[in-house]
Amino acid sequence: MKDYERYIDFIIDAEAGSEVRVLQLTDTQIIDASQRRYESRLNEKERAFWAKENMEERVFRHIREAVARAKPHLIILTGDLVYGEFDDKGTSFKAFVEHMDSYRIPWAPIYGNHDNESRMGAVWQNQQLVAAKYCLFRKGDTDGNGNYTVGIRQGEEIIRIFYMLDSNACAGAYGAAENGVSTAHGFTENQLKWLYGKMEQFKKSYGGKSLSASLCWHVPTNEFVLANNQYYQQKKTFTIDIDIVGINGDFGSLKETNGIKSPFTVMDLDGRNFLEQLKKHGVDSVFVGHSHCVNTSILYEGIRWTFGLKTGEYDRYTEGETGGTLITLDGATLSVRHLYIS
Repeated sequence: MKDYERYIDFIIDAEAGSEVRVLQLTDTQIIDASQRRYESRLNEKERAFWAKENMEERVFRHIREAVARAKPHLIILTGDLVYGEFDDKGTSFKAFVEHMDSYRIPWAPIYGNHDNESRMGAVWQNQQLVAAKYCLFRKGDTDGNGNYTVGIRQGEEIIRIFYMLDSNACAGAYGAAENGVSTAHGFTENQLKWLYGKMEQFKKSYGGKSLSASLCWHVPTNEFVLANNQYYQQKKTFTIDIDIVGINGDFGSLKETNGIKSPFTVMDLDGRNFLEQLKKHGVDSVFVGHSHCVNTSILYEGIRWTFGLKTGEYDRYTEGETGGTLITLDGATLSVRHLYIS
């Protein structure tokens, strides 16, 4: 084991000289209409559409096709696995974990702003993830639930690190204090210290060089707003290269009538700018979810900021724009494209 590998929570091995494929799934957000907390929460059409027996049609077939097409070495899930408000018994969460484990492919999840609403609590959810045979998950040594690292190794070299982060923001979290759910609306100072500390560890143990890195969290930071403003200021809703001319290989659609919401702006820490920290430590890509009807991938300040394509038909989605996002690694080179599932 090389020195810097000691600081990586999980390592995925891939054959040397081959392309490495990583599949991003996001916002599966399973709703079991039978578990609604009060009768008026869903209308008659929604209760029928999101009936428990429709889980296969609404989401699992979408995942199955995305996995078949991507043939991934690793699957990352960027939050809102279930809509916790509709999973107080934990049955949807367990069904999801069992489904993901059935592929026998390593899968690395993080929470969104709805998962921890379930009355089963985040501690119980963490236990289900840790117990799953193929799931890569750690609560982590900082605030929130799910701050950890995944390394991709080819031959004897780590070619990339994925930093998985809990972006918190679960306002309706059940038993937040006893379940270790942060009440912060975005990253806490402790999380940023953890992230920057990990980056410095890798750099120091890697001979002063930064390893190629991707960051994954759920709720978009203000950098996503700034990236999309390059197009949004020209047209309020758009598909790049159809409604508006793309640059830098950018692609995807913004179909939110109010544009992208800016849920939180990452704080400076000790006077150091978040974006500059990422650039300093070799981060070339960030992957999020949350904004179901936004799936743009845009280069901004030398980093590719990608909203994963929403997976499945729960909650809001754009017809014809659901599926998964394929991240292909060729050594240190990264490329991204969406896999549309009809």
